[in-house]
Formats: sequence, C-alpha cells, structure tokens
Amino acid sequence: MSRRLVPMWVAGAAALLMCTSVTAQSLRVGEPMEDYLRVLELTGEASTSALSLRPLMDGAPPRSEGRRHPWIDRLGVAFMRRDDSADAGVRMPWSTDLGWTEARMRIFANTGHPYGGNDGVVWQGKGVTTAVDLGGWARWGALSIRLQPIYTMSQNAAFDLAPVSLSGMPEYAYPWRRIDLPQRFGDGPVSTLHPGDSEVRLDAHGFTLGLSSRNLWWGPGIHHSILLSDNAPGMVHGFLGTRRPVDAWIGDLEAQWIWGRLHQSDHLDPDFEETRRFATGLVLTYRPAFVEGLHLGMARMFFGFVPEVARNSGTIFSCFRVCGRRSS
Repeated sequence: MSRRLVPMWVAGAAALLMCTSVTAQSLRVGEPMEDYLRVLELTGEASTSALSLRPLMDGAPPRSEGRRHPWIDRLGVAFMRRDDSADAGVRMPWSTDLGWTEARMRIFANTGHPYGGNDGVVWQGKGVTTAVDLGGWARWGALSIRLQPIYTMSQNAAFDLAPVSLSGMPEYAYPWRRIDLPQRFGDGPVSTLHPGDSEVRLDAHGFTLGLSSRNLWWGPGIHHSILLSDNAPGMVHGFLGTRRPVDAWIGDLEAQWIWGRLHQSDHLDPDFEETRRFATGLVLTYRPAFVEGLHLGMARMFFGFVPEVARNSGTIFSCFRVCGRRSS
C-alpha cells in the first residue's frame, strides 16, 4: 500500500493529457451513455442487445431507426470500430485495428464516513478517494485484446466504527452478520491496482470466447441488479456466449456462460482456512419479435469453495443442472 497521494495526481494528469489521443472506446457498465441508449430504445430510435446482459458487446453499436438524435456523433465512437463482416466468420489475419480507450479520472470526497456504490473496485472511504483508468485495445483478425487497468487511492480516514458483536470477527468487519462487507479497510490509506475493464476475446461465427476482468450486470434492475453488478471489483472469469443477438425467427436470443474465481478480504472471519471460491453462471435473454420493447430473461449463479470444485470437475456445469438437484 502506498501512503503518498503525489503519484496519484501525477498519474491523473497524464490520464487527462492522453484524452486527446482517444480514437474509440467501448461502454463500461454504469456509463451515462448506457442510460442514453436505454432512452433511445424506449423511444424506438435505436435497437441494442438486452440491457439485462451487460456490458454491451464491443463493436455492436445500435442500429439507427429514427431521426438524428443529439448524441449520435458521441455514440458513434462509444464502441470499438470494426468490420461488421467479422461475425460472418473469422476475419482475415492481416485485418488489424489499434486504438486508445478513453482515459478517465474521478475524485470522491466523504466527510463523515465511507459512502459509495456501483463504482467497481473503488473504495470510497472517509476523506478523498481518487481513481484513474486508461488503456488501449487491439484487434487482429478474430482476436481482440483490451487493457483498461484502474488505479485507486483512498485516504481511508478514521471514523467511529460500530462494535463487532460476532465472536472471532476482526474489528473492521461487518458488525451484525458474517458477510464480507468491511466497515473500513485497515487503519491507513489504501491503494489498489486492478485490471479493470480488461479482456482477451475470440469472436467467430456469431459467438465469443475469452477471459475478462470486466464488471458484469445480470438482471433487470437500473440501480440494483439481482445477480451481478458493478458494486464490487469485477472478478476474473472465463466466458462463452453469443457475440450479438441471434435471430431465432420468433425473436432474438442472447446467452452467456461464465466461470471464475472469488477472493475473500482480510476482514472476515480469520478461522476460515479456505478463502478461495469458485463461481459459475448462465444467463439467457429473449426478445420476442411480436412484442416490441419486451425482453425476457433467466439467470442462474452457483458458488463453491475451490477444493470442492477440484474434487468434482462437474461443478463448472452446475448452472445447467435441473433446479432442486443437490450436488454430491
């Protein structure tokens, strides 16, 4: 952990200067442009993939179905540019694209106690918190690489903690139940370098396969999702799914299957010998062709400790099991 704020401000200044070199970006979960797309969808001026399965796929901008709307030019660079023929198969190996993602610097301030939400890896402790993310992307044939790390620094000043009443729990733990939701992350400034919205992806024949640390949003909520959201750092996960909505005659279908690792913080019950957890999930969405603006979805998530997963290789397929079936 670094206890100096100066490197943070230097990095922030560099990020702001790099904004002039931006050529394209893609939408991250929670971006204001997502709300704009939601409005365009409701007014019939755009058609996107299901907003209950985010982030929206890079290079899949909405189809224009109406008049020129106010942010049409801004929206045009909100997705990584690509050759639309890529989804018909594997692109030619010499077809290469490069570009910067949009740099961003955010500053938060809390005067009384920690407060924040839907901000990914950022810990908005008491005092000043700064976050900087920047990076770039490259595409070679069907392969896409996106590097978008984020660096955060929180002053994490002291405040009056609620007394922890549960036996064996650390003083900074959540006070009323055994949940990994610390009141404070230690007794000093906190800094974190996280891969952020980074991923490696292979696209071919309408499907996508890859490894990612991006935040996911599974569910219909606008501010609070049911299964996955950006209220915590994105977990490193593998994924397999559709590249964009698939025309199934009776409507459009989308699907995504993920499997990844979860880690426990240092402020939960220290008696837990195994802190590594495994997660796998499946989400399906359907947009009927005969009901405009309607999306129907189904999602499942399963969690387990890593040693149990190692003993039962079928755990990775838990989300495909019949409801109610108990794993051995």
